[in-house]
Amino acid sequence: MKIGAVLKLTAFQIIALTLVCRILINFGFTPTVILPPSNQDAWIVDLLTGVYIAICYLPLLFLCNRFRNIFITEYFEIILGKWIGKLFAFLIALYLLSWPFTFTAVLLDFLKSSTLVTTPKYIIIALLLIITAYSAYKGINSIAKAAEILIFYIVGIILIFTVL
Repeated sequence: MKIGAVLKLTAFQIIALTLVCRILINFGFTPTVILPPSNQDAWIVDLLTGVYIAICYLPLLFLCNRFRNIFITEYFEIILGKWIGKLFAFLIALYLLSWPFTFTAVLLDFLKSSTLVTTPKYIIIALLLIITAYSAYKGINSIAKAAEILIFYIVGIILIFTVL
């Protein structure tokens, strides 16, 4: 892919990416954080989370519409000034960098306790790193295409297990 190329994602691909991420977060985090007696309350919280996330993203969407042709880090420099804006952008980058480590730890815990019980942790982490590196190399369009295909299988499996 050329540097500076425009990436075009369809609305369905963005919705599929969002749904796949949300479903995988639910299946990854829920077994590790549910404490009895939560019952159906955990799923109600998961359903209401989408509304909460949409409300929290409204300021960011407003900024994206207001400053269309600049990066998000430059928003903060314009709004907060040069140094405070750079500091704020750096703190956001650190926060966003912490999430892959958190997801890897939770996924490792989930895989280690459910399916890959005897596999060493470093093998699981190495496989996750290879898959992630390949996905990053192929780009967001390939990830969105995969989500577009997988969303039907994931929702179908959830519906089948819900009925059974």
